[in-house]
Amino acid sequence: MTEYKRKQLEEQRQAERLQRQLQQERDYLVSLQQQQQQQQQQRQEQRPAEKKALYHYKEGLNATEKPAWAKEVRTATFYFYTIS
Repeated sequence: MTEYKRKQLEEQRQAERLQRQLQQERDYLVSLQQQQQQQQQQRQEQRPAEKKALYHYKEGLNATEKPAWAKEVRTATFYFYTIS
């Protein structure tokens, strides 16, 4: 095999290696983007659930409509302000 042919074959192999490496890096970046999008979707789906877990009771509700802990807080607050 002539020197020219050998160098040409070596360059072709190196180009193929670089193409494979480039494709692997592209695949990796695509997978990172997909992971990031999934995490953002999960965060957005969790936000409404977190807000729903909060309790907001209006002052106008009857004591029977509130849970026990809300009644205790209201009573303790009222007692504190009447004593002060």
